[in-house]
This record gives sequence, structure tokens and C-alpha cells, in this order.
Amino acid sequence: MNKTSLTTQKIVRRNVELPFNKNEKFSFYYEDNAAVASLFVVLSAMFPPGEMFFIDSIRNVRDKIDDEKLQEDIRNFIAQEAFHSREHKSLNKNIEIEYPEVHQIESKTKARLDELRKLSKIDQLAATVVMEHFTATLARLLLTDPLIKKKTTQEKRNLWEWHALEELEHKSVAFDVLSAIGGNTVRNRRKALIRVVRMIAPITFESWFYILKRKDIHFSLRDLKEALYLGFGGIDRLGIFTKTFIEMLDVREKNFNPLHMQTGLLELEYREKLFGENGILNQTLRS
Repeated sequence: MNKTSLTTQKIVRRNVELPFNKNEKFSFYYEDNAAVASLFVVLSAMFPPGEMFFIDSIRNVRDKIDDEKLQEDIRNFIAQEAFHSREHKSLNKNIEIEYPEVHQIESKTKARLDELRKLSKIDQLAATVVMEHFTATLARLLLTDPLIKKKTTQEKRNLWEWHALEELEHKSVAFDVLSAIGGNTVRNRRKALIRVVRMIAPITFESWFYILKRKDIHFSLRDLKEALYLGFGGIDRLGIFTKTFIEMLDVREKNFNPLHMQTGLLELEYREKLFGENGILNQTLRS
């Protein structure tokens, strides 16, 4: 077991309930850019089934864990992911009139994950390790990318910043569990990477393109260029998805460890911003 991971983790259970205005059109980033908003709609739709798969893959093997600290981490991991799933479901329900594709995307994601559920418990957990590294990397970029900070309001970022913070807090739990049960091998992680890229990753872009083809989704060529610049980059930058996919390949390395992504200071910054003495999300916390 990776003892370093266990001693440096700070995972906090926060029951956050965010209000969503049903009369307000969904937008995220460049506030009036439908091309970008549609991409975040897809991500939100994929999160609930994904998070339930993560929870289940760890629950499958938690009875094999003797370490009390890791058991505590597992409990907090499950709580965090369950709350994320609930709040994204709430957002998805709020936007499904404008984006009826949400239900289809959720169903397709669940169906692909159900295929992974047919694998061994170790293979399922290895897939979670890969996907958790993806979400943690994406989380770090969502919190640090200057374009997102420049082009969004805080209200629109609340859900994503809270979710991103907690993805960073629990980024090594699945890895620690896989290590503890003897399944953390390069071979297992590489197989999982291939499965995730083949089965799950295409849903994001297939669904996004499907929404963009709708005649009632209006965006300019400039809007599309801005969306591609944010997600995939240009001459002067790598986009958040390009960076995330490149860094996801780290799981193939022999010495891979999620904690190599050193985000301690970033986590401290956002814990204080969101939940500190004057935290902007304190009023959303429930017991």
C-alpha cells in the first residue's frame, strides 16, 4: 500500500446544496457562448453515472481493506462523489428542457459503464483509477485556467469549483485501494486506459457535436473558435481537454501516483475561498 498517499490526504465530507434558477438559461464560460455551454452540459450529464460507477467499484472491494485511515478515506470519497452526483442531477434536471439530450447522454454513459461492470472487480477499480486521474487533472485545469477565470462569473463557477476541489482532495483514494488489494500493476492500468479511451471518452465529443448540430442552438464561428481554443488550444496554448488527455497517459508509467500532481496549495486556496471563515459556499452547507 502507498503509505505516502494515506498520510497526505485531506478529504472532507461536505453536503453542499446549490440553488438552480429554473428561469435562467444555462450558460458556462463566455456567458453567451452556446458552443462552450453545450460542452459543459455534456460533462454535467456524464458525471452522475460516472460517479456512481466510481463508488460501486470501491464498494466492491472495501471489505478487503484493513487500514483504518484508508477506510475513512473511502467513506469520505463515497460521500463526496454521492453529493457531486446529486447536485449534477439537480442541474441536469434544471436544463433538460433546453437540452433534452441530457437524459440520452446519461443513459449512454451508464450503458457503457455497465459494460465495464461485467469485468473483474480489480479491472473495474483500475478503470476508476484511470477516470479519477482524468477528472482530477481536469479539475486542476478548471481551477487554474486563466480563460475560465476571465470569462465566467463566480455564480456560474460555484458548482464546478466545489466539485473540482473535492476531485483533487480524493484523487488518490481509488489508487490507494487498488494498491491495497494488490491490483496496482502497469498491465492493469494500461488495459484500463485502453478501455476507458475506447468506451467512455468518445461520448463527450459525439454528444457535443450532436448538440451543436441542432438548428436551434445558435453560435457564431467566433463562438466555435473560442470553444475549440478553450478545449483544445491553439498556437499559443494547449486546451484543457488536450492537456487532460495528455496527462491521463501518465497512468501507463511504472511509477505512476496521483499525488505526483502536487495540488496541496491549490486545494488550500479553494478550501479557504469556498468554505473558509468567509467562504462563498458556506451558506449552501447542510448537515
